Amino acid sequence: MHPTLGDAEPAASTLDRLQARLTRLQSKPDADHAAGALKQARTALERARETEGAATSVAASIAEAALALADRQLERRASQVRLVEAERRLAQIEQRAKAQRRALEALLRERARGVEEADQEKP
Repeated sequence: MHPTLGDAEPAASTLDRLQARLTRLQSKPDADHAAGALKQARTALERARETEGAATSVAASIAEAALALADRQLERRASQVRLVEAERRLAQIEQRAKAQRRALEALLRERARGVEEADQEKP
């Protein structure tokens, strides 16, 4: 008997819910970033459907944990993608700001030269 599950078998609907979750995660474009956890969940679900009693509960529990891990791995991947995109946008903004600063400094130098020339032309 599993200490947290008792000896109750998970209902078929629970296994179906886990299978649907597995299918959803596997269909994500970046599912390869959670391949190990997804494989573990798939194997555990197969075992849960093939066994009885406490072994089914344990296998379902393993599948649930593997799916939770896959969820976290995929969310981490998505966060990394967002971070890289934000860093890229920041670099572009910094480049534009530097270009604008150089242009402004050039304008200020030009204006200062114009003021100096105007002062020199006054009697």
